[in-house]
Amino acid sequence: MARENSRLLDNGDAFPEMEFDCIENRRIVLPGDFGERWNVFLVYRGHW
Repeated sequence: MARENSRLLDNGDAFPEMEFDCIENRRIVLPGDFGERWNVFLVYRGHW
């Protein structure tokens, strides 16, 4: 579900900066922690 006042990205748009807490007390900052041009970020929310 998109947040209010958000928009979809179009081809060529810069990826917005986001921060996520990961396992092992690590934090990932996107897109800064991505490598070169092509990357995938997968979010899995399991039912516990």
